[in-house]
Amino acid sequence: MDPPVIFCAQHCVQENNIAKYQVRLGHYVWEAGLCGEIQRIAKMPGYVKGEKNDFAIVVLHHISEKYHFMIEAIELATEAPALETEHELLGYGKTRPEAENTRLAYGLTKLKNVFEELLYFEDKEIGGTQRDSGGPIVDIHGKLVGVIVQGQKNPKKPPVRTIGININDVNVRKFIKDNVPPKNV
Repeated sequence: MDPPVIFCAQHCVQENNIAKYQVRLGHYVWEAGLCGEIQRIAKMPGYVKGEKNDFAIVVLHHISEKYHFMIEAIELATEAPALETEHELLGYGKTRPEAENTRLAYGLTKLKNVFEELLYFEDKEIGGTQRDSGGPIVDIHGKLVGVIVQGQKNPKKPPVRTIGININDVNVRKFIKDNVPPKNV
């Protein structure tokens, strides 16, 4: 992708000063150093914390040559996911409240509901937790269907629920088209 783009939760990039943010890559927390300089952040209009339009796009100037080997673009799914289908949640939050989590992938969880731009997942054991916001949600074919916007405080208390932004929602797709450089869509 040129320039590289990152989809994330808007509540993760609320500050308007882009110099306050750093973009890092890796399968474990802080595995890689600073990998790119932010060009701009596009925030979806109509954002209401915990309720609506919690989605943003980070556009980078470039990615450091040192980290090109770590980058694998995630293809966007072209249709909305079906209920009861399995998806993988990825993030760096806490799966154990008493310990720091450095794991990226959690495993497969089922989509239970779709309401407007939100995807609702629920499982006995697998789910996003606090600090996973912005992590990708991919289908079993590895295509991006959403972005985590809310995890659960205590993932040991089933059922584990996770909420994500549906990138196939008509308003989210329009926002992506309007804010991602044409070469990348």
